[in-house]
Amino acid sequence: IMGIPHERDRLTPWNAEEAAKIRAQNPLTRVPILVLDDGERLIESGAILDHLMEMAGPERALIPPAGKARRDCLRISAFATGVM
Repeated sequence: IMGIPHERDRLTPWNAEEAAKIRAQNPLTRVPILVLDDGERLIESGAILDHLMEMAGPERALIPPAGKARRDCLRISAFATGVM
């Protein structure tokens, strides 16, 4: 959607061998994890999306860059996350 090249490794915490690989990247054994080119790891969906939107620029970002429109979007996202 954002036109950012990436590699994807499908791992599940429900498989013991794969869970060990996940835990090596995130001690909470949770996915998703985004490993940046410099080795930094982002381990929370909101942080990952924020970074990707910053990379993509405002014309491809999924939420507005500032103001009430951004806060409204983040509020709706927080409710959706809570429901899940």
